[in-house]
Amino acid sequence: MKLQEYIPRLSRKQKLVRNLLAAAMCLFLLEWMMGFPCLTAEGLLRRAERMYLMEGTELLYDGQERGAGGVCWPTVYGRAGDTLLAVRYGRSPLGRQLMTAELYREPDNIYCFRQMNFFGELPLQVLAFGDLREAARTEMECTVEVTAGVGDVKRTLLRETYAAEGEWAAPGAVAFTLTPRYGEEDTSEAAVTERRLFGGEVAAQNYEAVLRLYDESGRLLHEKQVEVLEEESYGW
Repeated sequence: MKLQEYIPRLSRKQKLVRNLLAAAMCLFLLEWMMGFPCLTAEGLLRRAERMYLMEGTELLYDGQERGAGGVCWPTVYGRAGDTLLAVRYGRSPLGRQLMTAELYREPDNIYCFRQMNFFGELPLQVLAFGDLREAARTEMECTVEVTAGVGDVKRTLLRETYAAEGEWAAPGAVAFTLTPRYGEEDTSEAAVTERRLFGGEVAAQNYEAVLRLYDESGRLLHEKQVEVLEEESYGW
């Protein structure tokens, strides 16, 4: 006797229900294998909260400019009281997969960093996020130093301060783009070094920054000194 004779025949509706149940089971298994990706930026923050036993995290900015695996990872920025979060994630067909979550605690609850500049693909960019909502205008001065040599035998090739007006990415995040000061026709050592720096050919030995926040009348609300401007592979 053939095996088919023992298997009951299903109606069209029964086959449809069977196929839907099988698809749901496959989807659940796939979600489980991928760690149950989040559908929203808020969902990523909730998951990061649980990792660090936090609560009440506010979404400041959802940086999605660059895709996973590129120069920078997409990043969600949040705030939980006096703690700032930067949550890297990867994209998948089922949602956003949490990669890493970094926490920052600053006296003024504002964190500044510069974005990695691989192969000269990006201009020099800085992002500040945190307690910025009271500011109507922002500006940043960034002092960059490039040296040559080792040990006590060093020579300064470039030391310049670049000023940039902030562009709001969100109420809680502002971006700054630094632009060269020397013209293309300038052949001085500092000018050549600057072009190589902005082209990603050389690295600066130090980045210092001053962030200033102003109200609508132009009154200075806050000034933040950053002695070492860290480089991060966050996207925005």
